Amino acid sequence: MLQNRDELMYIDICQAMNTGDIGRVEVSFLPWIYVFKATRKHKYASQMTRLLANLQFNWPEKLR
Repeated sequence: MLQNRDELMYIDICQAMNTGDIGRVEVSFLPWIYVFKATRKHKYASQMTRLLANLQFNWPEKLR
C-alpha cells in the first residue's frame, strides 16, 4: 500500500511539473520533504524546504 501511495505522489508531482502548475507542485513538496527526512535523505529535504520557502517568502511575485 505504501508503495502505491509513493507512486501516486510521484505521478502527481510529475504531472504538475509537466503542465506548469506551480501551485500543485508546492502542495506536493510537503509530503516529499517528510519522505526524504524519514529515509534519511536530509540534503534533498533541506533543498526542497529551501526552495519552498524561497517560493513563498523571498522571491518576487513574478517568479512565483
